[in-house]
Amino acid sequence: MTVSETSISRGGEHSAFGHKLRYWRRHRGMSQLDLALEADISPRHLSFIETGRSRPKRDLVLKLAVTLEVPLRERNEMLMAAGLPAAYFEEDYDSKELAVYRRAIHELITNHQPYPALVLNRWGDVVDGNATAFLMFPEFKVDPPANLYREYLSSTKWKELVVNWDEVAWAAYEHLVNDASRYQGDERMQSLIQEVQGLLRNTPRPELMPDSPSIHTRLNMGGDILETTTMIAHFGPVNDVFLSELRVEMIFPANDSARRFFSQLEG
Repeated sequence: MTVSETSISRGGEHSAFGHKLRYWRRHRGMSQLDLALEADISPRHLSFIETGRSRPKRDLVLKLAVTLEVPLRERNEMLMAAGLPAAYFEEDYDSKELAVYRRAIHELITNHQPYPALVLNRWGDVVDGNATAFLMFPEFKVDPPANLYREYLSSTKWKELVVNWDEVAWAAYEHLVNDASRYQGDERMQSLIQEVQGLLRNTPRPELMPDSPSIHTRLNMGGDILETTTMIAHFGPVNDVFLSELRVEMIFPANDSARRFFSQLEG
């Protein structure tokens, strides 16, 4: 069992904690008084903690992090910034500790066939998928894991097949940006955003919203237009960093042509 990488180095200055606390409080649009009331502590005590005049104990750090809905990886960072050990472990996907969750994912994505399903980590790396997904996206079945955003958005093949490429590509970018907004100081994610911006440099950004409840990917398969939509699944409350960031993206047919196409793949 190993702790998250963020918990390996120990932060020593409690003023660093105050900086992180202030970031998350403002990120949630809360005043010091709002947070103090929600966390059931005195505004004076909270002010002292945030300005570095008082050093918080472990229980209070976790209480504030929960109140602010801070992700688990960043909760570990807050603890270390306060000079405290990390609280949450991060297991590998193939570890024995995550076997029960891996079986649940396998059952979910297998039962989702003949439609594709991909299992992604925080940064969009493909850590698993079902047979249909790897049939459609063979470039994702590699080790180390391929990054969905990088491989998909740089693909000439998919750019030619997707009729509404501009719409789909920028929707993927917005999804990445929205994910990044949940995290503080994730240099890898910020670097990925810049890389994707470069990939989309020559892709016009749509000005109009789609005329459907969600954005459908429209594939031109030999003149037959297949429409698909995506659903994302997460685990419920967990205490493992990796699991808390894991998501399963399941592609569904959105018209009869897509339904027939995937049924033929299964046959």
